[in-house]
Amino acid sequence: MDKGEATLNNALKNLGYRGKQSPHGFRHIASTALNEQFSHQSQVIEACLAHKKQGVKAAYDKATHLGDRVKLMRWWANHVNKMVAEVKLVA
Repeated sequence: MDKGEATLNNALKNLGYRGKQSPHGFRHIASTALNEQFSHQSQVIEACLAHKKQGVKAAYDKATHLGDRVKLMRWWANHVNKMVAEVKLVA
């Protein structure tokens, strides 16, 4: 476990989420939401998640999809902010 992962694990533990959530779990949540919203851009979603291309694709496709990744991550940030605002309204 690297220092950054330990920091996130400790933060979750201190917030009372030990055994309920993990740093990698946030990647699952993001992947699910992005795939629901942008199912036609699976390659971009995989790049956002830093997944490496496999097989022939890895050998020939060197696209980074930076512009599309920015757009998807902007949507994700807005989505998270909206969820936080909704929770604050309920609380």
